[in-house]
Amino acid sequence: MYWKKAPLISLDWSSAWDDSHDGRCDPMGRRHSLRSAQHCCSPWTKNDDRLIEHPRWTLTEYTRHRSVSLLGRVLQLAAIWREDVDRVVVVGSHHDCVGWRLLMESCCHPYHNELSRAERGGKPRLYFVDDSLDNDAVAGLLDILEEHPRRTLGPDNRWSLVVVDTCNSPAIVATAKVLLAAMRQQCGGDISGILPWVATVTRASSPQHDFWQRIGYHDHVDGSASSDYGTSLTISAGEDPRFAILDAAGLLPAALLGIDIVRLLQGASDMSEHFCTTPLEDNIVLQYAAGGYGAKESSQRRRRVFQPRTKSLKSLGQWCESLIDCPSHASPIVVQLIARQWRRDALAVVPWHVSCQTTHPVSTRSPADLLSEAIGDNERSRCELTGPTLRLLLPTVDESTIGQLLQMLLLASLVEARMSPVEPSVPCVPDVPTLITNDSP
Repeated sequence: MYWKKAPLISLDWSSAWDDSHDGRCDPMGRRHSLRSAQHCCSPWTKNDDRLIEHPRWTLTEYTRHRSVSLLGRVLQLAAIWREDVDRVVVVGSHHDCVGWRLLMESCCHPYHNELSRAERGGKPRLYFVDDSLDNDAVAGLLDILEEHPRRTLGPDNRWSLVVVDTCNSPAIVATAKVLLAAMRQQCGGDISGILPWVATVTRASSPQHDFWQRIGYHDHVDGSASSDYGTSLTISAGEDPRFAILDAAGLLPAALLGIDIVRLLQGASDMSEHFCTTPLEDNIVLQYAAGGYGAKESSQRRRRVFQPRTKSLKSLGQWCESLIDCPSHASPIVVQLIARQWRRDALAVVPWHVSCQTTHPVSTRSPADLLSEAIGDNERSRCELTGPTLRLLLPTVDESTIGQLLQMLLLASLVEARMSPVEPSVPCVPDVPTLITNDSP
């Protein structure tokens, strides 16, 4: 045990089937879909087993080997950079950027990048650059990064670069080369001056992995930090890029933000244990997968529409779109995300003493009270307004809960892909022309 187990998230799927919408009676449809989900869970492939057990294996490796483990190296690099840099640029695929933004929004201050370095506790600002080859967005970011010559940079204005390539995208390499060239120019053309401030996350079999190693970003097998080389981390969670968020590709940006990645992985491990050991009727992974599949069988409702009750989860729906490919014209299944407890103290409404003959009946009620009432009103009217509904109930929004939620959605995508002819979506972009043809930055 690495951390005290947090309460598990729960799922209310009683409204996934409704006679007035689906034509499928409940609980008969529920039992049929659950059995289908359970039947599709056996046998798992070797790669599936690796994905299911990856959080636990990562934590076990960290316990046994500490500094030379993947988690130990990530934590060590994050600690060094938090002392020496104020901004970190993370380059990756669109899917990866959405995942990082989800972690940042759910586990950090809502306005993290707007806070001063002291208010952030020394944690750096993070900027995400995807593989869309957006010239103006990258040029605007360089305006901020190149404000000071690198020889005069200190902890308050130095920046570093993380390149994450989970799907061998030439666009990621092209964008990284642009940023590396700007960093090198700030150092007067000396490449050795930028190596300590660059980290790469690739697959060992990736052509890009060989490219980064050729220019000096070599793995440190002893886990030690070096001023002569950058840091290269290897993705180990199978070949599915969707699961990289709980591997080095997601853990390094999260650790730089000060997110407790041990609790994040422990939450994911708890969900895997729940999935593998909990009986059919209480297994929320199978329930979530069966809810979507059952609706698809009856009236083609298979596009999940997420309705978060907190802005800290607003990126979750966008991230989930890549888990199971689904036509945009498909009828929706609404997934409500409700946190039972706020991360911060509830705001109170201060009475205003103004002279007026009448007072609005809700003028003195707190936002928390109004939100609770709104959730109740939506629950009473959801059949008329939204049709089939799944309700994910989160004890709170923190690292452990987010780890559970991510792993639940990833495992459900494995199950649902087996239950349906719809193939999992692979969030990689097709080959695009490389903007810079030089082999070195």
